[in-house]
Parts: sequence; C-alpha cells; structure tokens
Amino acid sequence: MHGAWQFTGTLLVHLVVPRMVILDWLLFDQKGRFSIKAPFYWLGIPLIYYAFTVIAANFKIVYPLTGEHYPCYFINSELIGWHAVFCFVAALLIFFLVFGYLLYYIDKRLAK
Repeated sequence: MHGAWQFTGTLLVHLVVPRMVILDWLLFDQKGRFSIKAPFYWLGIPLIYYAFTVIAANFKIVYPLTGEHYPCYFINSELIGWHAVFCFVAALLIFFLVFGYLLYYIDKRLAK
C-alpha cells in the first residue's frame, strides 16, 4: 500500500462491499429465487476478471498499486509460474462454488 487512500479502497473493495452485499441479500431480497445453477453462473464474475487480467498483462498494462502487470501475486504467472496460478485459480473457483451453494442452501431454508 502506498497511502491511506489505497488502503481504504482495498479495504472497501475486499472486505466491506462483499459483506454489505450479503447483508443486503439477507435483509431485503426475496428468498427462494436462486436457481440450482446460480452458483455456476456466479463463477463468471471471477473468471471474467481473471481473463481481463491476463489480457491486460499481455498488453503490458501496469497496475499503479503493484507496479506489476498483475494486480495480485497469486495470478502473476511471471512471478510464480502458470502451474501455481492454475492451482490458485482452481482453489478460488472451488471456494466460490462451495460458498455459492452455501448461499443457495441458506436462501432455500430462509424461503420456508
């Protein structure tokens, strides 16, 4: 981190916003509307982000906060290699899929 604004932005994006989205869903959304396929659809968000990052790195775009072609070390193939990146991406996808089905289960339980 290079300053208070970067730290605040990172904190908001990675900690506050995800919790607020879940809280919004718990408090205000109608329950029981998720389809069984929804957690697979939700995987599209991190996959698109990863694809964008790889494309940007191929164009040698530098992220100002890291000074690298990748915003995060665990997807930086130049730093850790493609095998390690694949392992991190696969682990994150599995985590998000399990978390998605946990939300799906909670959604169905709350609908009753």
